[in-house]
Amino acid sequence: MSLGARILAFAGRRGALAGWKQRLITGILLLAVLASGLALGGWVFRLLLLGVVLAGLLELYGLFWPGRRRLPLKACGLLCGGGMILGQAFSPFYPSLFLVLGCAAAALAFLFEYGRGRAGARLQDYAPLVFGLVYIPFAIQLGLPLSTAEQALIIAAAVATDTGAYYAGVRFGRHKIRPAVSPKKSWEGAAGGLAACLAVCLLAGAFASGRHLPPLPLWGWACAGLGLSLAAQCGDFFESALKRSVDVKDSSALFPGHGGMLDRLDSILFVIPAYSLLRLTADLLFP
Repeated sequence: MSLGARILAFAGRRGALAGWKQRLITGILLLAVLASGLALGGWVFRLLLLGVVLAGLLELYGLFWPGRRRLPLKACGLLCGGGMILGQAFSPFYPSLFLVLGCAAAALAFLFEYGRGRAGARLQDYAPLVFGLVYIPFAIQLGLPLSTAEQALIIAAAVATDTGAYYAGVRFGRHKIRPAVSPKKSWEGAAGGLAACLAVCLLAGAFASGRHLPPLPLWGWACAGLGLSLAAQCGDFFESALKRSVDVKDSSALFPGHGGMLDRLDSILFVIPAYSLLRLTADLLFP
C-alpha cells in the first residue's frame, strides 16, 4: 500500500472513531433527558413529548414542503399535532378530533386551490398534512395511557434494536438488505438488533411480567422481542425510504451524529402501535 493510501486509510479510521464517539455522547444525553422525563412523568413528560412531536412534524413537513412553502398548512399541522398530545390528557376523544380537523384543513386547502381555477391542483399534494399527523402525534399518543414501565419497555426495545443493529452492522456487516433504500443496513446488523431487543424483552418479562407489564409467559416475551424488533427495523427502513424519495440524507442536523428528530423517532413510531397490538393480544389470551 502506498503512503498516500495509508494516510487516507488512517484518516478514515480516525473520522469513523470521532463519529462513533459523537454518536455515543449524543445518544447518552438523549437517553438521560428521556429517562428524566419518564421518571418525572405527568405534564413534564407530556410537554417533553410535545416538543418532540412539534420538532418531528417540522422536519417531516420540511421534507415535502421545503422552505416557506405551505406555511399555513404547516402551522395547521403543528396546532393539530400539539392538540393531540395535550388534549389526550383530558379525553381520549381529542386526538381523533384533531386528526379529523387536520383532514378537513387539507380538504379545504385543496378545494380552495381547485376553486381558483388551478386544474393542476391535486389532493395528494396536501396529503403530507394528514400523513404527518397519523405518523407522529397519533402514533405517540397511543403510548400515553400505558404505564411508565410499558413506556420504558417501548423505548428500550427501539433503542436496543437501533444500537444492536448499528454496532453489529459496523463490525460484521457484509450482506446488504436493500441497498437502494439504505446502503449501510445489513442482515448481520438486523440480526444484532433482533438479538438485543430479544434480550431486553426477555429480561423485562422475567422481572416485571404480571406486575408492571402484561402477564405473558417467557415464550410470549420472546415473541414480543421478535415482533418489536421487526417493527423497529421496518420503521427505520421506512424513514430511510421517505428521505431518499425526496433526495435527503438526514431529516435535519438537530442531533450531532444522529441526524434529526425523525431519525431518532423512526423506530419508536412503529414500535408503539406494535406494542399496543401486543398488549391487546395479551389481554385477550391472558385475561
